[in-house]
Amino acid sequence: MSSYTAVSGGIPVKLPSGTVFPALTQEEATDLKARAKEYMQVFHFTNVSDLANLDLVLQLETVCNRWMIFLSLGEDYAGDPIPNPGALSRDLKGLSEELRHLKAGLKLDKKTRDNDESTDVAAQWMQLRIRAKEFGVMRDKQTAKAVELANHLIGLYELWERCDEQERKINKANPDDIMAWIKNEFIPQFKAIDQHYRLNQKVWIQAVGSL
Repeated sequence: MSSYTAVSGGIPVKLPSGTVFPALTQEEATDLKARAKEYMQVFHFTNVSDLANLDLVLQLETVCNRWMIFLSLGEDYAGDPIPNPGALSRDLKGLSEELRHLKAGLKLDKKTRDNDESTDVAAQWMQLRIRAKEFGVMRDKQTAKAVELANHLIGLYELWERCDEQERKINKANPDDIMAWIKNEFIPQFKAIDQHYRLNQKVWIQAVGSL
């Protein structure tokens, strides 16, 4: 005799989408509610289609568990013998396969979640490599600009050092000219390079930190 007690008319259990499914025993109802709660807490489904598919997963899980109990006991919840265990076993296998596909579609199974995580990591690394290349090109340009400014400043100083007053005036290499160039050209351009570097360095750090 089965140790499970079937409840006449079933026990209505509200599924994630709001659909009501009748559990046949109190044990089924308790287990179904617990699984529904756990799925929603872990996966946070909100899409109507996803919720409907989750309902189906929960129902199929319940039926599969029910049939496994029937096959193990050789009888149903009412204590009646299973007329064709072989047919029920084949039906269980088909239902389990359908359940597996549904779970994969919702990414509830470990294999799909692991594959998605691997894909995400690979995509992140690819993006990081692209950013690293862009970052390297950017730094090369910044370095080239900084060297260009420094060489121009050195050139002005050398003009001032080796030229007479007339030549300095012609070449705008007087101290006032040099100071004006530093103020109006060197400092703004160098600060712009530094600011651009800091901004892109922040993006780079964020990209690395996201891995």
